[in-house]
Amino acid sequence: MSIINVNEIGPISLGSTVTVTAGSTLKLPTGSKVVGTDAGSVRAPGTVIQFAFSRYDPNGDTYTTVAQDTELVSDVSLTFTPKFASSKLFVITRYHARMINANGVAYGIKRDGSNVDGMYQRNSLDFFYKGDQVNHHYTGKCEAYLDANSTSATTFTIWASGWSGGTWERSYAFGEHSIAVMEIAQ
Repeated sequence: MSIINVNEIGPISLGSTVTVTAGSTLKLPTGSKVVGTDAGSVRAPGTVIQFAFSRYDPNGDTYTTVAQDTELVSDVSLTFTPKFASSKLFVITRYHARMINANGVAYGIKRDGSNVDGMYQRNSLDFFYKGDQVNHHYTGKCEAYLDANSTSATTFTIWASGWSGGTWERSYAFGEHSIAVMEIAQ
């Protein structure tokens, strides 16, 4: 393995390339840094390339009553454009619901209208079972680790569905409706 210690590099003109061969190490002195001048000019596997967050909070005590086993998409959405098709997308969502005589609620994530994560069976980790018939508020959280697959814009939304009798409500009064997306370099 070769090691290159850089104490000073003279002016490098635009279009110049500094190449370090495989198995070599490029060391910069303490206090120095590499600064990219355009999107993606510097990336290392596992690093966050970009982050986006969207939250819907109308700051009002509003509810939408929904029958059991009915899926309802939140008003929050996030359109995200990956910089690299080879990246991974880490998606984290929160959806607040109130159950009224319903035993549980399922949560999920949609990407361009199709489910990518969520309750496909009631033993899913994205399902909350409370086991009683009392009015309760719950904020469900879903996470998904997805392939970017392209550099085209993609829209994420979140949904919930109550089950086992009674009704449930999408609640904007307490809790949070949000989507966060991190693009991770590969």
